[in-house]
Amino acid sequence: RVSPKVRTQGSCINMAMISPMTAPAAKLGTLLVLLPFAITYLHLHYNAFVRNGMICFVGPHSEYSPPTTTLLAAVDEGLVSSTPRTNEDASLFGAYSTSRHDKQIFIHRYSPSSGDSSWGWPSVSQSATMLDKSISRQKNASNSRIYFDQNRWCIRKVNSSSLSSSPSTVASWCSAPVAFEKTKIPTRHSNSFWFDGVNHEYDDQGVWFDAFHTGYAGYPPSGIYQSEAAGLSPPLQVSCPSSAPRYPLVQNQNLQYVIDHPATCVIILVNVALAFHYWNRRVDPSSVSKQYARIVHEHEWWRGITGATAHFDLLHVGFNMVSMDNLGREIEGTLLNSIEFLMWNFALVVYTTIIMIAMVYARIRYLQRKIDACGNAEIRATYEMKQVKLRDTSSVGYSAVLFAWMVVSTMERKMPTCPIPFAKDVCFATYEVPGLSWLRFNWSPIVSLIFCQIIFPRVSFIGHLAGIICGFLLHWGLLPPLELSSVNVLIGGVFLIGLWVRNETSTDKMGGRDHDEHLQTLIKDFFTANRRNKQYVAVEGDDESQQSIKQRRKLRDLREVGRKQWTLLTIRNVMAFQFVISFYFYGWSSSMVLSQCVLLAYFVFAVCSTQFVWAYTLCGIDDDILDHEKVRSGMIWRGYFMSAVISIIVDSMSVASWVCLPLLVETFQDPSRRIGLLPVCIFTLVLRIGVNLMGLVVASKILHGTVQVGGGIFTALFSPILTSSRLIGDAMLTTTKMPLWTAFEGKGTRLGTRAESDQSERVWL
Repeated sequence: RVSPKVRTQGSCINMAMISPMTAPAAKLGTLLVLLPFAITYLHLHYNAFVRNGMICFVGPHSEYSPPTTTLLAAVDEGLVSSTPRTNEDASLFGAYSTSRHDKQIFIHRYSPSSGDSSWGWPSVSQSATMLDKSISRQKNASNSRIYFDQNRWCIRKVNSSSLSSSPSTVASWCSAPVAFEKTKIPTRHSNSFWFDGVNHEYDDQGVWFDAFHTGYAGYPPSGIYQSEAAGLSPPLQVSCPSSAPRYPLVQNQNLQYVIDHPATCVIILVNVALAFHYWNRRVDPSSVSKQYARIVHEHEWWRGITGATAHFDLLHVGFNMVSMDNLGREIEGTLLNSIEFLMWNFALVVYTTIIMIAMVYARIRYLQRKIDACGNAEIRATYEMKQVKLRDTSSVGYSAVLFAWMVVSTMERKMPTCPIPFAKDVCFATYEVPGLSWLRFNWSPIVSLIFCQIIFPRVSFIGHLAGIICGFLLHWGLLPPLELSSVNVLIGGVFLIGLWVRNETSTDKMGGRDHDEHLQTLIKDFFTANRRNKQYVAVEGDDESQQSIKQRRKLRDLREVGRKQWTLLTIRNVMAFQFVISFYFYGWSSSMVLSQCVLLAYFVFAVCSTQFVWAYTLCGIDDDILDHEKVRSGMIWRGYFMSAVISIIVDSMSVASWVCLPLLVETFQDPSRRIGLLPVCIFTLVLRIGVNLMGLVVASKILHGTVQVGGGIFTALFSPILTSSRLIGDAMLTTTKMPLWTAFEGKGTRLGTRAESDQSERVWL
């Protein structure tokens, strides 16, 4: 019999063995899914219902399906058309905001046009753009209103014909009756106004009253508004805040600044944190800086990101972050919303690096032509020294992106810009090309560049000029659209193109070696191992003792490779399946579809490279090509790991935008392709994010298994995710089942002397 104490201890040990990945899985889900979801949800809810006043969204009721018999009878009688959703109620869709004269009248401010409708559910940047269009108050979309009628709220169009008609003959959608009471309503203008054919007045206390209304209750309730007209017009879904917004949200100005400008705060925090990390670890600037020779010739493309976010001087990081703060206050929330501003910041890091590399390449080619045409040895040596300096010059800092935003800010100002601080009379106005309102130009950024070069001769002229060029291209709309420039598409896509260029220009095929030959050898050995495995099981008694140790070890290794290969191919096939299905749930041009295409390409190339490594290893090839292939495989898996992390975070943010603004998103969708919120959330969270997380775990396990995790900034940024995913992989994907004991193989060595063994038997135990 076992005592209760012993049984309790045994159960605790079993629970620890059963769930060794609970803690790392929770950590990984919190970092990549829950945290981005919560931050995005709070930000969008704040912008939609707090910062911009009272806003209500009106859209279709997705769960409405009238009875077939009733619908057919109504069609026969001519009450409704054969299509349940009519143009009359579809024109009511959109955003409604409060009137300037009365906070209890909601005017139709925005209605999505046919060009705005999307195929499926949008990405987070598209949702933020929809919200921006909805909260714009430049003009009214239609004469529709949400107003209080006796004891309920109603939606209907207000025009000259409806004013003279009775309410029963005008199509309207009303909520259920609500209990109302007298409510103080603040007014800013006159004490009366004319609406809906009735003169509404206010008393001295600010209470709304007229012949039909004796009071007012709260704000429009969210829910279903049923049609009051004859026929079978489908109901409308209305979403409104439960109470009046309060702005500013907090009394602390610093905290309110963080709430209003989250993207600016994130960029400043990242740059300051990395500057502290580099200073604390005493990192050499040349190891992370932008350098033409290292980026182009040694294929270290990550330097385009690390160089832009690296600062090694207190004055440098302070000046840049103060400039970022000023530009963020001017651009974020006015010209661009926070999500667009954040996405474009990441995109400009890549674009400025590409343009800078292109300018350096053009300069080097120009000097090469000078060298070829020059006959003077001294002049040729001077040109060659300039070429070497261009290749080896390092640059760091966020200044290129800041110059791009300076261009955008300058050309959006209505007043002339004075770029020199102590010369207030030296100002430049923005010129606009006649007939092309989008094509503007201002000399102020170029003058600022020249002035900065004179004051600080060590600053990178080419880097800042690349930022100015990107700024003009961004303002003119000549850069790729935001869905292509999104962080989950652009960074992974550029790295993938770089890997392809490296593969085409590398020396892997030197020496007459063929990857396919070794891959076929691996497959042949694998099937041979399966046949041997069947024979081994059939004659389990005598043949086992006759097999050599090396044969059994090779057989075990081949079985292990077979299990790993089956796991990789299964994940690849599931990723391909969900990529195809993504076209049904999202728009084909959405960044969610494009990012999944990038991840699938990464995974396919990574699986092929890993199979090459296995083939070289099992075929006994002992030369430099195996190490070279391991390095290439590690680069592909690291690129996939980084792209998968970014994609999962952006997908979580997109789900948050759907949950926060479901009615707004459904309003922008094509009615013939409308998909419910629950199916798309299940698909995104379970199949899409779940498969990408599984690929993340596999990538981490392979990187640790082949000792290709690397170091530097990659490990510093992704260390928590690498650790958690490796622990999950050890618990889920460990396929080798080692025996509890094995027979002794090889020559042994005695530990200790006979005297020591006589004194203590623990040596032999």
